[in-house]
Amino acid sequence: MTNSSNKKWVLWLVIALLLIAAVALAACGPKSTPTPTATVPAATEEPTEEPTVAPTATNAPPTVRIEPVVEIEGVVDADGNVLRSPALANVGVGAHLFLEGFASDPNADDTIASMTWALTAPDGSAAALTEEGDYAYFVADVIGQYEVTLTAVDSNGNETVATLPVNAGAYVGVGIIDGATAAPPQCAACHEDRAESWAGTGHATFFTRQIDGGDDPATSHYSEACIGCHTVGYDTTAANGGFDDVATEVGWTFPETLAPGNWDAVPAELKQLANIQCEDCHGPGSEHNGNTAGIAATLSAENCAFCHDEPPRHIHPAQWALSGHADATARAFTYPVGEGREDCVRCHSGAGFIDTVAGAEEVRTNFQPITCAVCHDPHDATNPAQLRVVDNVTLPDGTEVTDAGPSATCMSCHNGRVTLDLTAEEVEYPHHSTAGEMVAGAGGYTFGETLDNSPHTAAGVGCVDCHMAATPGFADEAGTEPLPGHDAVGAHTFKVTSADGVENIGACAACHDDVTEFNRTAAADYDGDGTVEGVQDEVQGLLDVLVVSLEDSGVVQLESRPYWENVTTDGQKAATYNWLFVTNDRSMGIHNTARTVELLQLSYKNLTGEDVPGATIR
Repeated sequence: MTNSSNKKWVLWLVIALLLIAAVALAACGPKSTPTPTATVPAATEEPTEEPTVAPTATNAPPTVRIEPVVEIEGVVDADGNVLRSPALANVGVGAHLFLEGFASDPNADDTIASMTWALTAPDGSAAALTEEGDYAYFVADVIGQYEVTLTAVDSNGNETVATLPVNAGAYVGVGIIDGATAAPPQCAACHEDRAESWAGTGHATFFTRQIDGGDDPATSHYSEACIGCHTVGYDTTAANGGFDDVATEVGWTFPETLAPGNWDAVPAELKQLANIQCEDCHGPGSEHNGNTAGIAATLSAENCAFCHDEPPRHIHPAQWALSGHADATARAFTYPVGEGREDCVRCHSGAGFIDTVAGAEEVRTNFQPITCAVCHDPHDATNPAQLRVVDNVTLPDGTEVTDAGPSATCMSCHNGRVTLDLTAEEVEYPHHSTAGEMVAGAGGYTFGETLDNSPHTAAGVGCVDCHMAATPGFADEAGTEPLPGHDAVGAHTFKVTSADGVENIGACAACHDDVTEFNRTAAADYDGDGTVEGVQDEVQGLLDVLVVSLEDSGVVQLESRPYWENVTTDGQKAATYNWLFVTNDRSMGIHNTARTVELLQLSYKNLTGEDVPGATIR
């Protein structure tokens, strides 16, 4: 081979390697691209017919899924009452099942041309599917297995079919009465451990306590209208062995006075269906008997919302729906999931988080936003608020936090996942939320210095203290004029600032009675621009100063992963790492002003050899 041929061969090899590297980089990390809509693998099948145009990398088929929902607007009974369902693919026979279909096309230039619903019912059924746009519903009129399909076709002819198996059965009860196993045994016979832990939750005794006139605040307004959510299978539109059906059979009526002894007077066969039991969340169990097709398990917030979404007392689902945790189309939930993403799904899939916390050998990798049952364990009341993680969490730099309370749940995911290794050829940068570390007074590259922390850290202020602070109330005693931000910030919205700019300053008032906005005036001019501005403005100024110094040193900032290029010196590595650590904290200094400012000022000094010009150095 000639020298010229060798050069050509080497040139083509270099080009090939560059192309491979480009593809690899494109597959890694978040990018500034349009957010795709998730596909749930378990609810999607391959197209049954060849698409008109064969799918390619730029001509992918639609993504489709079907989800049970509580209700469909406008669907009412004969008396005009809104019909509702527990949002499960396992319903009591005779009950309605409401479904919502989701379809989107990953190709920017395509649209969904059509969505077609279909129902396959068991023998003897006259069930018919009624379509309401993206929604559909039917009455499961006989016990057995149904199947709903949703076919979506995009404007390029590509087709995807999503399938949802549905079961209809009768209610049987948990099989535990007053701590003893009922005859015949039901759920508890096979799921003894679950039944025992559930028995310690508030759900397991709520009805019992209320009709006996307990001291729970709910007792003051408890009435027969409440028991639909506090018993099993209560549905006056269907006969399926639920509490209302058995109550009629045995002649039980709601007590006129709430007082001790009422529970003792409830017939045994009705006690079997009292309180909030397994079948309230999993659907009727008559067709289960070990067959998974005869039961349902869901992490959908809709299932909890069936009872917990009734303003003004039950408002958590409506608040949660405004949070980032609820955004099922967010890239955080649609991109880093699926096979091969086991490290990502511990936070980016609700199912993966549950498995990780439980120490499972294999974690689920499926799409699942962060819903109620992801953070709160429905079966176990060991921890306050039935949270899966409380108090203890280990941060990426090895910091052991032991007194975080409920904020440990937040800190389990809202951390940078990595620390800076200056010996590594390529810097591994902190992940997209470093708030947990910043609040705890940890993280960032400290150059061997002991950094100060703001009083928030010393006082033990945690995530929930501010992000779940009380939502603004009402301007009048009648509760008819909500204050700005009511149910739009605080509580289960997890927001400190609403979409229209209302800041939940009430979260700060206990310690900062003079604060009128989060961007409170800083103690000094930290960025050296000659003006003492708000804390967030000072931090933004420092970030800008640091970027300029990085660019002057030859570093190039990128829009997406790997975020920077031409990072070679230790000073550049530390500065780029700390810049992202502070940026990804997202509070712009509010979480921990002292640590934030010192990290940025130290980064500048280590990179340039001098302090930030004109700045007050912490």
